[in-house]
Parts: sequence; structure tokens; C-alpha cells
Amino acid sequence: MSNSPTAVSQPPEILMLPVDGLFTPPWNPRKFIDEGEMADLAAYVAKGGYVPRILVWKGDGKSVISGQRRLEAYRRLGKAHIEAELLDIPLEDARVLAITSNEGAEVYWLDKYESWEPFLTEGLTE
Repeated sequence: MSNSPTAVSQPPEILMLPVDGLFTPPWNPRKFIDEGEMADLAAYVAKGGYVPRILVWKGDGKSVISGQRRLEAYRRLGKAHIEAELLDIPLEDARVLAITSNEGAEVYWLDKYESWEPFLTEGLTE
């Protein structure tokens, strides 16, 4: 991750973002979502259960760094907006944060491997 002072010193913006305007970028490691776990999460949210806000990369204002399962639960429930932290960080930092911040359901093993592969092979091609 970048050690630049701007990446660390900028406080995140906390906003209510439209659910329809957000997406999971290709660099986000979670590609597979278990339908049973998704149904449980949606039911929990529908009953008023607390879920942390999602993290969104400010670079394009639409890429979900962390929270794609929460976003999907909101979509399935027909909610229009979701609370998000808009992080003003370099793309490389957003990619690493996406890999390291996954909580809850384990990321599928192949998705986890494929998300780290570009970082592992970067030095080999130069």
C-alpha cells in the first residue's frame, strides 16, 4: 500500500449512495456468493439488523472495495440507498484493501488466489 501522506490523512466521506450506481469491480476478490448465506444476510437486514457501511473507491465513486454482499442484500430488498465510506486512496491501495478486508463468509479459494496473483507475478514480468 502507498505510504503517501494523502492516502492516510484524508478522512473518508460518509454518504448515502444509490444502490443502482454501485458495482463490484473486476479487481474485487469475491466472485462467488453462497446463496444460502446471501438469503440469511438479506433476512437479517430486512429485520433491521445492523451491517457496517460499505467501502467505495472515490477514484470512480462506484467501485465497491468492501461490502458487495451487503450491497447485494440491499438490492434484493429493493432498498434505494446504502451508507458508504468514499475512500480517496490510490487504486493499488483500494485493490489491496479489497483483498484484505473481507469478513464474514470466507472468500472462495479460487477467488482469493486470483485476487493475489497479479501482485505475486508483478516482479516476474519486469
